Amino acid sequence: MNGLKILAPILVTEATRKQTASLIFLHGSGDSGQGAKDWIRKVFGSKFVFPNIKILYPSAPCQPYSPVQGKPWNVWFDRDKISLYADENVPSLDTACKHLDDIVNNEIENGIPTDRILIGGFSMGGALSLYYTLKHRREFKASLDGADESSLPAVYQAHGTKDFVVPFEWGELTNQKLTSKNVQSQFHRHNCFHEITNTEMKNLHEWIQNIYPS
Repeated sequence: MNGLKILAPILVTEATRKQTASLIFLHGSGDSGQGAKDWIRKVFGSKFVFPNIKILYPSAPCQPYSPVQGKPWNVWFDRDKISLYADENVPSLDTACKHLDDIVNNEIENGIPTDRILIGGFSMGGALSLYYTLKHRREFKASLDGADESSLPAVYQAHGTKDFVVPFEWGELTNQKLTSKNVQSQFHRHNCFHEITNTEMKNLHEWIQNIYPS
């Protein structure tokens, strides 16, 4: 990956019975696959498992990150600043998408169809999953940041109304832009900060089970 260092191997939670689908969960900036997996387990216990879905928790590469004065940070992509109006760093995003392609293609080679692959994540991970799915993988059935019969994957968004890192209004605006482009987008508001909560994970778990029933 252009000399970038992947922090750790991909962590996996296997399907409890026969796998027929895959979920790729991307952590937020400064975290890791291990951190995301542990956080979900802390707030939701051991219940975030599926009889037919394997969950993959990859880690972002360690690379210079502009918002922290170019210090090495494990992030999926670089950006000039954390702002709604900051320009996209397209080369950095494309590098991240190539890394996701490797993960997705490996699942396809193992017999999982593209419409049985779901990708999502928290914070930066959620943003990347949205970018990757709608720009590079429209054959996906859904994305977390969905399922329908249109040519675009549906999107599931959840956002804390007290979020001071990524303001709630940014999530609302994203949802408005998605729906204006005929993307079937569900937007869920939660009374929380920049965090994962038990209620959010419960709703998400039920939603995923409805998309890919065992």
